[in-house]
Amino acid sequence: MKATRWLLPAITLFTVGLISGGCGAYTEADVRGPWMAEHEQRGDTAVVRTLYGSVWGDTMRLVPEVAIGVLDGPPEEIFGIIISLDVDTAGRLLVLDGQALEVRIYSGTGEHRLSFGRRGSGPGEFQGADQLRATADGRIVVRDQPAGRFSVFSGAGEYLDGRLRASNLTYYTNHLFYLDGAGRVVNPSLIGHLVVYDTDGRSADTIPVPTTGYRAQRLEVAVQGGQATYSIPFMPEEHWTMTRDGSLLIGVSDSYSVERRNPDGSVLRIERRVEPAPVTKEEAEQARDRLTQAIRRTSPDWRWQGAEIPSTKPFFRGLQAGRDGTIWVFRDGPAIEEPNPQWDPAQPASGAEMRRRTTFVADVYDADGRFLGPVTIPESMSWLFPHPVLSQDRVWAATIHEAGHPQVVRFRVRPD
Repeated sequence: MKATRWLLPAITLFTVGLISGGCGAYTEADVRGPWMAEHEQRGDTAVVRTLYGSVWGDTMRLVPEVAIGVLDGPPEEIFGIIISLDVDTAGRLLVLDGQALEVRIYSGTGEHRLSFGRRGSGPGEFQGADQLRATADGRIVVRDQPAGRFSVFSGAGEYLDGRLRASNLTYYTNHLFYLDGAGRVVNPSLIGHLVVYDTDGRSADTIPVPTTGYRAQRLEVAVQGGQATYSIPFMPEEHWTMTRDGSLLIGVSDSYSVERRNPDGSVLRIERRVEPAPVTKEEAEQARDRLTQAIRRTSPDWRWQGAEIPSTKPFFRGLQAGRDGTIWVFRDGPAIEEPNPQWDPAQPASGAEMRRRTTFVADVYDADGRFLGPVTIPESMSWLFPHPVLSQDRVWAATIHEAGHPQVVRFRVRPD
């Protein structure tokens, strides 16, 4: 039997019967079978619904191949705070160190090639650079929010005269900026819009921040001077990001459905038959206690009011786009109960003797919506901040070495 199989909606009932008696439940063993899916066309929207199996035919893991970063050694190999990563078209790794405020470039095998940038307000200097991106034509764009600008460098680290000015933006934003298919900068702002800049620095367009219209329930807390809003643990959220060709990935985690909205107006919708992971009683109590303590630091008399913590976790925790067109859907893996390394029976503040650790898995799809398979995420890997550089065979990511210092690691995607 081939590794991929398209099933028409007319025989859906037969196919669902192959999956846990037709209830739609999902287990990790299901990914080992041949990939089977429904394909449906609804106007401009193509729906690919994975029912069973995967193209890879197995759960994959990330195997370290190259590590950059030492506790003591050459300054170009000592990182303070790794806040942004990218890989350029030549396969070189770009790292922005937020403590040194410099960009470092390494070969694909980890050799240091050059560094540029420093703290300051002059040309080629940074006041508080927080993200970089490599353009398709070999330039490097660095966002510097305190300076209110994007600085552009050549691939050799030379500061270019054409600087992208951002003086009409309402800073700050904690969201990433993107490059669209034409190489323009697309930057979210606090005014609730995406501001698009041409390469000469002029604002070319202002468009609304993408949304499905979903509004997650929040806790509204009265504080001095107004109200504060807090996210409720395990509550579904709207997630979005942009791909390297300017397409939009967007979805609400109350169901397993993710859309790629393409610049030409067509839509690819990816769906999958899974069951959300339960929120255990212990997880709910711990999450509620942590949030209550955090709120009471500013509102000592606060009592929980509003929506309760859900009984199930969201279907996914985040969306990211691979540099090769892959779509990565990050979700909760199984919870693991293990000894708490910080526990000290003589110190009540050290916590409980056992701790429950949440693992994470990324479901990977190709550009056509085929489910390649899941990838387990190492505990030491930063998948949320900074975002890793993803592809279906290699991943560059920030990690923490067992000695406690930051590193950048190149992983190979391999069967578990």
